[in-house]
Amino acid sequence: MLTNGSVTQIEGKININASGFLGIGLFIASSSSAYVNENAEVLIETSGNYGYGIYTDGAQFYSAQLSSIDIKTKGNYGYGFLQGYGGTSDISGSLCINTQQGNALYNSYTSGNTFNINSGAQVYLSVGSSVAPIRNGYDGGYGINILNVTAGAKLAIAQNNKTNWYEVKESWQDKNDSSTDDHEISTDNIKDKLSVEETAAWELPKKIEEVGKEETVKDLSGNSKQYQEIINQYDSLIKDASYKGINLLQNDKLSVKFNETNTADLSVQGKDMSSKAFAIIRLSLVTTIPSSPPARISPKVWSMS
Repeated sequence: MLTNGSVTQIEGKININASGFLGIGLFIASSSSAYVNENAEVLIETSGNYGYGIYTDGAQFYSAQLSSIDIKTKGNYGYGFLQGYGGTSDISGSLCINTQQGNALYNSYTSGNTFNINSGAQVYLSVGSSVAPIRNGYDGGYGINILNVTAGAKLAIAQNNKTNWYEVKESWQDKNDSSTDDHEISTDNIKDKLSVEETAAWELPKKIEEVGKEETVKDLSGNSKQYQEIINQYDSLIKDASYKGINLLQNDKLSVKFNETNTADLSVQGKDMSSKAFAIIRLSLVTTIPSSPPARISPKVWSMS
């Protein structure tokens, strides 16, 4: 939970698990602001009665380009991203939402909510068969809410065992016209509402749970082994470059005599050409990977019951 009036920068990799009666993953309180910065990765998993992924209460929420937000909800209501009470959200990065019960995006509760999907954003919404992926407005008479989708944004909707991939060709705004209006968007009507073009499936960003997989360690270990083999071969060649027990590549000294009376000779001082002399680092195999870079919110698992 982000308290009233706070400003929070989210960086690095954040894992949030929420359960219990409320089971809200990230609750951003009134007058607060949350920024998901570039290259940040946020994974939210919820269950419980309400089980919202992100719930903004009259707050501001921003996700930067190259950021990634992955939400999975299993609550009885289970909205993926619920915005209420005059909030504003700007999505410029990747937003992936999977719900079992509720709408993936719900721009609702009172008037004055604005939800912006900006050019370059990638929004993937997967919902159950009985609900619309996007719902703008509330049919209880609370006022006007606005949904803006900018040309260049990408949308994907997964429902009824089928995924449709779209690119938005022209900027579009949905504005509920009266205090009792409630607009829904799904694969059935998206082409009637938005100027979109169906595309091939675009690559979803790597999920947080995939970061640091065992094969990543194996790949790094393989590189380390190859490096060591090259260094060992180099040192072996240096050792083999000797003549009658003298190796000028291992710092030995060679004396050359030109006559039997030793009145004419030449001394040749060798040089150490081994990997050690050149301070070439011998790597130890990588067995662990740091979980994440330092962040203003420390990477960890938050569990709320």
